[in-house]
Amino acid sequence: MKKQILMKVFTPSGEFIDAWTDAKFVSFQKEINSGLGECVIEIGRQFDAIGRDIALNNKVEIFVSDKQTVLETEGIRKIYSGYISNIQPNLSGSQERLFITLLGYYTKLSLDILKNGTQTTLYTEASAGLSTSSPSAAADIGLVVRAIMARYVAETVSSEVSYNSASVPDVGDNINFTFEQKTYREAIEKAKMSAPSGYYYFFDEKNVLNFKVKSTTADHKFIFGKHFSSLRIERSMEKVRNFMLIWNGDTVYEHYEDAGSIAVYGRRVERLIDYGIEDSATADLIGTKFIAENKDPDVRIICEIMDNNNEDNRGYNIESINPGDTCSFLNFSSSLNDFLKENMLITKVVYYLDKIELTVENVRTGLVDIQEKTKKNVDDLSTAGSPATYS
Repeated sequence: MKKQILMKVFTPSGEFIDAWTDAKFVSFQKEINSGLGECVIEIGRQFDAIGRDIALNNKVEIFVSDKQTVLETEGIRKIYSGYISNIQPNLSGSQERLFITLLGYYTKLSLDILKNGTQTTLYTEASAGLSTSSPSAAADIGLVVRAIMARYVAETVSSEVSYNSASVPDVGDNINFTFEQKTYREAIEKAKMSAPSGYYYFFDEKNVLNFKVKSTTADHKFIFGKHFSSLRIERSMEKVRNFMLIWNGDTVYEHYEDAGSIAVYGRRVERLIDYGIEDSATADLIGTKFIAENKDPDVRIICEIMDNNNEDNRGYNIESINPGDTCSFLNFSSSLNDFLKENMLITKVVYYLDKIELTVENVRTGLVDIQEKTKKNVDDLSTAGSPATYS
């Protein structure tokens, strides 16, 4: 059967407005340590026909119906949920069209400050995850992430995002941290970079936060010749970092290194200045993870997986694939075994109706982008010691 698209539009508070039957999109991206990316929708509608459904901040949900979903309860599957962030009427000759840009709801976590009432300095705490009272204390990383999300839901009207103890379980490692004027997303990033190697987060199509460790077995097995016909492998040492210095602006000044990587690639240093780190144990979590994830060359595999909504039994159910899933590639020669490991992490998915472009690569802490890291260091310095509450 032909794959069909259904788009439903709601007010920001959740009231259903309309279903778009004249809308189409080309693709959208979803990526690890973030969520659903930009989706541009085209609607063949005259400018003066813009109604209540075409309004900034309206919620849009996109569903697909194909031979897989007809086996499901409602016959449809949600693949995207976001809000209208941009509206562009376009006139080309006599043809009028509207281009509407959607963004995933996770992007809103970067637009507000982690707080409790008017207090914007919060401290890790063993039983509740976060506290308004100083000093900070060691708390499980998963508990801290749940507490960050709880503050966002409590402080935000129509937050849309959600979490639970299954999607954000306890990690088993504790951090001792002070959050000063951090956005909600920055706070989650701080927790993630302290978690053991292999941890990631992802806001899915239902806007649920998943904060988990990489699966030990492959969620998807892609067969050459059946699910895909080509792939590209990139290997680079540009992001190798095998020596790290961490300073909290006070008494914590630690180094972490991997002698084997240094012997092969030379000493490649990374620095982190973060006033929120309260003890050496927290610095150890960050430094150990960073070295484990950045001491080796970056291997990236890019592959197109065909959709199986056809009659020849080829392709794959592409709607079932999300960043954070693991995969293996089968039916290749043994010469590629060093690159195509048994259980690899999917870090990015670009979704088209008839295929996806898949990126598989190492999980990294996110600190290897020097410019972004430097900006965060400056932000850490500029907000350190700021008043705890605002008036």
